Amino acid sequence: MAKNCISDVSWLAHKLKQQGVDYLSETSLPAESVDLHFIGRFAQQEVVWNARLMTLDYCGQQQEMPNDPMQFIDIQQKQGCLFIDIALNLPIIDQAAIQRTIIMVRKYKRLRPGRHEFAAASRIRDHYGPVNQ
Repeated sequence: MAKNCISDVSWLAHKLKQQGVDYLSETSLPAESVDLHFIGRFAQQEVVWNARLMTLDYCGQQQEMPNDPMQFIDIQQKQGCLFIDIALNLPIIDQAAIQRTIIMVRKYKRLRPGRHEFAAASRIRDHYGPVNQ
C-alpha cells in the first residue's frame, strides 16, 4: 500500500497542473516498486488513487506467493483515502509501465474494493515469451 495518502482531488489537480505531469511520485525510476498519486474515477466519482505499482518478483519478496503467481489489483478504502496496489509480471517498473497502468485503471469502469487477480505469470510467458527479453 502507498505510504502517503492524498484525498483532496482539487489539491492534486493543482499540483499536477503546476508541475506539468500526470502523476506525483517520489520514487526514482526504474524501480521494482513505485508509490504514486494520480486522479481517476471510482464509484462514479473523481478520486485520488494512492497507488503502489510493483513487479511480481518484488511482491514475492514482501509476502508469500504461489509458484505461479497471479497479477493483481487490490483496492482498499481507509480513513478517507483510496489505495490501490497493482502487481504486474514485469521485470521493472519504468515510465512506460506507469503510464500504461494509469490508463488501464482510468479505463476500467467496474473497479471495486478487494483483491482481483488476473493472468498467471506462466500464461503471460507462454503467450508473449519471457518477460526479461
